[in-house]
Amino acid sequence: MCRTNIEEEKPQNPNIIKLDECVELIKDEMDMFPYREHLDAITMFDNPVSSLKSMLRVFGLGLSKSIIAYQNEEEEEEIWDDEEEEDEEDSEGSESDDHM
Repeated sequence: MCRTNIEEEKPQNPNIIKLDECVELIKDEMDMFPYREHLDAITMFDNPVSSLKSMLRVFGLGLSKSIIAYQNEEEEEEIWDDEEEEDEEDSEGSESDDHM
């Protein structure tokens, strides 16, 4: 029943992808995508429109996964950096305890 916001301000997404980064992801996806085989299938079978739609869906799905992986990769790097800082602080604290 309570609909108040938990946080006053919504956190900003730190993993905003810039256009040039997105273009690089598309280029990488195109290099990995077997588009020649799909083009052969489109020209060899009855319904080229359906085949083209299917090919674009497969490509779009792969591209979406690449973008998600890219965003998660940056997020994981931040998590690892935070954990390393905490470990360093913990080890510094335990070293000072050893000297007592």
